[in-house]
Amino acid sequence: MKAARAVVPKFLTDLGGPDFRAAIEGFVTGTLLLPTDDPERREKILASMASAPQHVALSAYQGLAHYEPAKAARVTAPSLYIAADEPHARADINRVRELLPGLAFGQTVGSGHFCQLEVPDQVNAMIDRFLAIGNIE
Repeated sequence: MKAARAVVPKFLTDLGGPDFRAAIEGFVTGTLLLPTDDPERREKILASMASAPQHVALSAYQGLAHYEPAKAARVTAPSLYIAADEPHARADINRVRELLPGLAFGQTVGSGHFCQLEVPDQVNAMIDRFLAIGNIE
């Protein structure tokens, strides 16, 4: 996550500029996609994310840039965190566990940030198991 956060200030500046779609594609390619990602799915993801109106994309990424998890209300509902199999973790899972002591944690194998698209069988199995053991409906 630190690697992604380090590029956010420049990314937000670029995202506010005239070539915002290129900024989105560059950010997503450099921080969210892996070299091993399926090329066809990769192109669909890039096209979909770059199709967002500029004000929507800018607002969403500004919100992420300014998010402070320690200031967020503590979640008391049963929670599941599914991490992707990325070279750099998106979250400090130890800190997340401090904030959410009852957190269930799972990690996919062989997927990047878009694990729900890349390995849906793994993600769905984790969700099914989480629902079954927590008696959640």
